[in-house]
Amino acid sequence: MNIFITTIGFLVYIVFLLSQQHKASIDAFLFHHALLSHSKKTFEEIENESRKRAIKKYRKIAPLVSKAKERHQRTNLSHKFHIDTLLSQEAELKTEKFKACQFLLKNLLNSLYKNEEFFEEAKVKYPDLEERLCLLFIDGAKNLPPQEIKHESELGKIPIEDEQLRVVFYKMMTGKKMLYASNEQKQRDEHISYFALSEYISVQSKPYLFCAYTCDETVLHACFQNPKVVQDIVECRKDMMKQISKASSEEKQALKAKLSLEFQNRFQSALPQWMNKSLVCFRISGQDRDS
Repeated sequence: MNIFITTIGFLVYIVFLLSQQHKASIDAFLFHHALLSHSKKTFEEIENESRKRAIKKYRKIAPLVSKAKERHQRTNLSHKFHIDTLLSQEAELKTEKFKACQFLLKNLLNSLYKNEEFFEEAKVKYPDLEERLCLLFIDGAKNLPPQEIKHESELGKIPIEDEQLRVVFYKMMTGKKMLYASNEQKQRDEHISYFALSEYISVQSKPYLFCAYTCDETVLHACFQNPKVVQDIVECRKDMMKQISKASSEEKQALKAKLSLEFQNRFQSALPQWMNKSLVCFRISGQDRDS
């Protein structure tokens, strides 16, 4: 009997301990859940506050960033001839920009390399060499993945089956001296006769083909095809630069607007009659469009 009572008491004690443990587990669960809920709420509140602060900051600086970016795009005039339209896989052969670009590139290739031995030899076999080289750019880009050529130095990726054209293309793209080299480099390369084509062309997209104020004389010759006009443009550019350098900070913006308009009115009419006038930029570096 005593053993039975003892056994019953032990079992009751065990049940009591289990119940207490269960209660403790429930309390622990509820506390943990409450802690998680509180933490989540706090995190959401912090996240919302951070987001609000970020939005407020963005709204404050966005107009300034946008204006600065727009101004940079306006004033960052290129000194190169832009052939991106020839490489575009969506380019239509009938567009004015495409035709004008092809015309200028053929003239540029002839001006740069007509007296070079590798070019003269290829001309014997291919009298229409400039046309064929243009087609290499057009057709070659179509055989490459979209956006494969991101810089003019990557034009060497264009596949060329014809061995002689491949040699010509390679020599044009590599060149033997740099247009914008240091004086020391220029002295070393004085006996070398030709530049790399990548010194004159760019694959970056611009609304114009070239800027008459900043481009090299060879590009001007390729377009205007008139030595007298080109010389006049070069002299005019020098004169404008002198005027701008002497003007005060307050006067420069208005002066640039005035000179830019005069520059355009004087030489835009000398462009080939079939060329859309908007394809050549006559703005001056640092000139704000709105001025």
